[in-house]
Amino acid sequence: MTCRGQDFWVFDVSESILLAEMADVARRAAGAERGGWLAELENQLRVAAILGAEHGVDLDEWSGGHEEEFIALIREAAGQLADRRSISRDEAARWLVLEEHPIIWRNQDSIETAPIVAFASELIEIIHGTYPRPPEGTWWFLGSPGETKTIRMGTQGPPASDR
Repeated sequence: MTCRGQDFWVFDVSESILLAEMADVARRAAGAERGGWLAELENQLRVAAILGAEHGVDLDEWSGGHEEEFIALIREAAGQLADRRSISRDEAARWLVLEEHPIIWRNQDSIETAPIVAFASELIEIIHGTYPRPPEGTWWFLGSPGETKTIRMGTQGPPASDR
């Protein structure tokens, strides 16, 4: 993902779940709130939720001119995920994001939503420009279970142990 000139890696399962939940929030928006920007964004969120990092998400493009509405989507999605507390393998398999495509899932029986909620908070800070820069020569690796980590720039992704 990219935002405000800052590139960062995100655990693909966390990214997929947050983006899918944001798309569901966008879909439920009523009347005037559901303008052309939001309808287009919903589609972009769904595509990115099933393709993950391959899609090359640029948050500046998605939120450009609509930052507060975008942040509101993140907050509402994060609140709903916090209420769920965890997502099981069966729930993930039934969560169809776009046509017959489910969210991205790894070989877990279930995952806690707390790291996804933390990732949502970090995204809001990144959009506001208040999230710290990573240490020199590294990128943030967000949304993974445990503490926020960094990876060296130029790597092809997080270490295998973090995938």
